[in-house]
Amino acid sequence: MTIMINNTAHLIITGSYRLVPRRPVKVGDIEKLKKMYPEVSAMIDANQIIVKQDDDASAAVKADEQREVEELKAYAKAHGINVGRANRKESLLAAIKKAETEAEEKAEQSDD
Repeated sequence: MTIMINNTAHLIITGSYRLVPRRPVKVGDIEKLKKMYPEVSAMIDANQIIVKQDDDASAAVKADEQREVEELKAYAKAHGINVGRANRKESLLAAIKKAETEAEEKAEQSDD
């Protein structure tokens, strides 16, 4: 596996890749990408885009997923949403969506 990580504070869009700051993005052929977009190659050389391979890439993706889980838990807590024992991104998103939908329906009923 090969990933790129945007090491800047700005969104970078290259072809079909959107590089959000500090979020790993899986890429196919990095050498082809560098040839097609010389500015990407320059950003890699300048350490503005970090390229990781294999185990390092897997660890970075796992760390990002864990960070997202922590962000979702914080969001739920800040908005008074009980997520129960949810510890995975998908289950947290489902619990948040369900709670927000129920709150919207309750608000609509009280308006009637």
